[in-house]
Amino acid sequence: MKASNLYITGASGFIGKNLIKSLKKKNIFHYCVSRKKTEFDNTIELKNYKDLEPKKNSILIHLAENNNISEVDLLGKNYINNNVNTLKLLLKKNWKHAVYISSVMVEQNLNKGLIYKKSKKACEKIILEYGGTILRMTNLYGPYMSDVNIFSDIIKQLNNQSITLKNPNAIRDFLWIDDAVEAIISAIKKTPGGIYNIASGKLISVEEIVKHFLKIHSNGIKNIISTQKNENDYFSAIDIEKTKLDLNWKPNFTIQTGIKKLLKND
Repeated sequence: MKASNLYITGASGFIGKNLIKSLKKKNIFHYCVSRKKTEFDNTIELKNYKDLEPKKNSILIHLAENNNISEVDLLGKNYINNNVNTLKLLLKKNWKHAVYISSVMVEQNLNKGLIYKKSKKACEKIILEYGGTILRMTNLYGPYMSDVNIFSDIIKQLNNQSITLKNPNAIRDFLWIDDAVEAIISAIKKTPGGIYNIASGKLISVEEIVKHFLKIHSNGIKNIISTQKNENDYFSAIDIEKTKLDLNWKPNFTIQTGIKKLLKND
């Protein structure tokens, strides 16, 4: 990849930090675009994305959105409008290619995250019209992840006598962050157009995840307590065959391997 071709918004977030780390290892030059100070080299700090002046034939990786679904749903339509307007401003810069990080949640029939899903859908439409790439991420976990997720909740309680969770029966698709980053880098290199699911392709219950944790870190925990016993909270299967074929990508980390790495880093 030619130098100075890659611009990343939202580089200070969970995905962004891991992406930057990998780009540095691969010696892929990049700029971090931010509206606040960051710890990264090559940061372009600006008040408004309209002030960005990328070099010719550049690629945009757009990560700069709030992924805390509970917070997003409280913001309502303003959140959607802000994201749409930001994306439109960025796309006026005439990029060689644009990669938008979306979520597999847009196709999941869940009774939550409605504003979050509407925002992602609205931005996806803009990206498709632009001829860009949409990477729909599943539930990611790994270094720099938020404290507000199931893996963090479990880790915090591993030294307790029991583990209390909202719904241990919830079924999800989980992917180790390094696999997600490799998919982004593949999309940068191949610049395909369209929608791609970035997921493990395997469903697992939260209770099963807890059991994997306990096989590695056993502290005499005898039971898992649910605070929402009657809630049905299931993901449908996620098809990643198109992603494997077009991006020459596949997940390399099992849930067991990911948990071992997570505990090692904790």
